[in-house]
Amino acid sequence: MISFFIPIVEALLAGYVAAIAVYMGLLFLITRLGRRVLLNDSTASWTYTALHAGTWCLASVTGAYVCCGMSPLPPYGNIGFPLCLAVGLTLVLLRSFRQLPGQMSALALILNLGGILGGTVAALYAHHAFAALRA
Repeated sequence: MISFFIPIVEALLAGYVAAIAVYMGLLFLITRLGRRVLLNDSTASWTYTALHAGTWCLASVTGAYVCCGMSPLPPYGNIGFPLCLAVGLTLVLLRSFRQLPGQMSALALILNLGGILGGTVAALYAHHAFAALRA
């Protein structure tokens, strides 16, 4: 019974680790831009907000694609697992939103959530397109 859930957990964990690794790597590159570009009077600038949303988008593309590739239950797992991963990334984003009051506006939160969902949908389409090419 437990052996059924092990590949599912592996797919979700691998997607999550891939997404967070890409997110942390890109965030490190963004912070190298300097304080003048990223901050306006100790609040995040719109440049940082846009880069942050793009970072979440690329991270969710990577995580969802890895999750699709490792899914043991095609075709339903190819849709359900990345959506579960998107929910997990959204919860991480909402937690950081609550921990940093005044640092992220509601519009920035919506932009970041759109990046996560857009990246997940893009990864699903890419995975299905590559699967069709292989067949």
